[in-house]
Amino acid sequence: MRRYKLASREAKYLVNLKEYSTLILTVVHEIMPQAVVTVEEHSYTVHPTPNRSEAIRIGRKLSKVNALGRHCISIPKLFNSTEVSYGKEKRNG
Repeated sequence: MRRYKLASREAKYLVNLKEYSTLILTVVHEIMPQAVVTVEEHSYTVHPTPNRSEAIRIGRKLSKVNALGRHCISIPKLFNSTEVSYGKEKRNG
């Protein structure tokens, strides 16, 4: 399972991702139809963990939506992710 948060420090806690839950679910399921997606206020999780290619495609599609894309950091990067196991979280890019 992987957790995604906005990469922008300013937007990380200002943007309520629950407002974009339909969009996030649609995009993730477009790339990974069997994925279980949970959208929380400041993050969303995807289970099973997307491979690198899937994660990039999901991020690119979400960053093209103006409401979320305006929060891209300069490389453009919309989300940071962490590997999540039940009860523990590991930081990773």
